[in-house]
Amino acid sequence: MADTAYTGPSALKLAEPPAELAREPLVLNQRSPGWLSDTVAGVVEAKTPLWWWISFGISFPTMIMCFSLIAYLIGTGVGVWGNMHPVMWAWDITNFVWWIGIGHAGTLISAILFLLRQRWRTSINRAAEAMTIFAVMCAGIYPLIHIGRGVTIVCLLEKGEPVFTRDISIGGQVHIDAVMRELGHTGLDELAARRILHGQFPSDVLPEQVAAVLREASAQLVLEVRKTVDFYRATAPVEKLSRIVVSGGAYQAVGLVDLLASEFGAPVDVFDPFRRVTKPSRAIGAEVTGPAYAVAVGLAMRQEGDR
Repeated sequence: MADTAYTGPSALKLAEPPAELAREPLVLNQRSPGWLSDTVAGVVEAKTPLWWWISFGISFPTMIMCFSLIAYLIGTGVGVWGNMHPVMWAWDITNFVWWIGIGHAGTLISAILFLLRQRWRTSINRAAEAMTIFAVMCAGIYPLIHIGRGVTIVCLLEKGEPVFTRDISIGGQVHIDAVMRELGHTGLDELAARRILHGQFPSDVLPEQVAAVLREASAQLVLEVRKTVDFYRATAPVEKLSRIVVSGGAYQAVGLVDLLASEFGAPVDVFDPFRRVTKPSRAIGAEVTGPAYAVAVGLAMRQEGDR
């Protein structure tokens, strides 16, 4: 079949778009794609400038100091943040709320610019969203490394099932505070107070000096437990407790186990999650602080669907 000759105009000319549909060029001054690629890639491919090394020299030691202080915090306790009864809003919670506020500010800035349909908002939105992400990351550090509890959880079980739970506003920290009040004038720090709580007395401190103070602190805790049990007894036909199980970092506090046994007339056992775990001969800490990991082990054993 013979080709049909094209009889239309020799050239087609597209009409110019209306002014409202015309787009401004993304790169001004008629820059080429090669220039754009060189400019963007030059940030990482060019020689490292002096200001970067100066900033790195300041940031790296600061990062090392941060991890060193976190290690000291975990090894000593959250008391170094100022968390001790009755001070609840210490360094950690204050900074957590501050970073959350910064994250909300970034979201608010981005939302306002979007609602007002500002055409120049793109770069500002990216900076605000990045600020929100990094602020939330910083805020997440504090709950992550906040170890220890300032409260006591009382859980009553019947036939192996929990029937009543209550959080008491005082915990093992009340013993630390009592020791610090009694011996703080001697220069005793919180780490030494925690060691005293576990029976490790400094050479210049006699056990008799703090025994009465620890027993008084234990009595406060036992009194709160008694109030919890009495409250449940008022609503349920329970005559007496058949067994008491304690765990946590303050289980070794002077007088705590004895006071619980005499107050409720029931045997008191210490729950050690590592009791049946075979540990290497060089393992340290688990034999002494095993009950302190009861909550952590319980959370690790949870499965999907557990209550």
